[in-house]
Amino acid sequence: MRKLALICVLFFTTVIGLGALAQPSVNIDADDPQLQWAGLEFQPIVTAQVNFLPHLAARATLQNFGNSHSKTSVVYGYFGPSFIPADWVTISPMLGLTNGWFKHQTPEGEHSAAGLTLSLLIECSFVHERLDISAQIDGYFGQAKDELDVYAFYRTTYHARPHLNVGLQAEQVNEYVILGPHIGASVSTPDERVTVAGELQYYLWPESGGEQPASHSLRLVVTLAVQK
Repeated sequence: MRKLALICVLFFTTVIGLGALAQPSVNIDADDPQLQWAGLEFQPIVTAQVNFLPHLAARATLQNFGNSHSKTSVVYGYFGPSFIPADWVTISPMLGLTNGWFKHQTPEGEHSAAGLTLSLLIECSFVHERLDISAQIDGYFGQAKDELDVYAFYRTTYHARPHLNVGLQAEQVNEYVILGPHIGASVSTPDERVTVAGELQYYLWPESGGEQPASHSLRLVVTLAVQK
């Protein structure tokens, strides 16, 4: 069963990767003026999880995303159950709110608007918990009828050492996909109830019909995870 699930997840990840690579190519030559700098991004995340039963937990997540180049700042909050049908997979359907994803224009200027989020997070662990594969798919619903976006984050991480990991990630908004490698480190308390992690993610942004020039960005993700 576990091998079948691993094959399915790897196939799914490969399809997403090929879809991203099928977009117009990005020249990663640093001297190429067509490859623009999309900014330094910072994403702090705080997650709390309470385990009620061996196969059931409740999870709450609060995070902020900021970009120094575009002056973007978006706040996300999620809450929902986590189902653990086996020791290698966790399924978390969540309900949440976002502020800053949608923008509304008023006579006083542009301001952030709140939105509703429906989210599904699937996390799998293989090879004695050294290989992690996860996918998160969100639906963002704004206050206007036409405000609907689909966001997805796909991630494959290999724990080369107990506190060091490397891997690949892809981020998707509707049909547009960016992707790149990451490297991270983490430290936990002896009982593993509190974990602090830092990760550096590099992204390539393909050109998108003249609306989005070929570019690249660097994202620092800092996570505090507490479980009881």
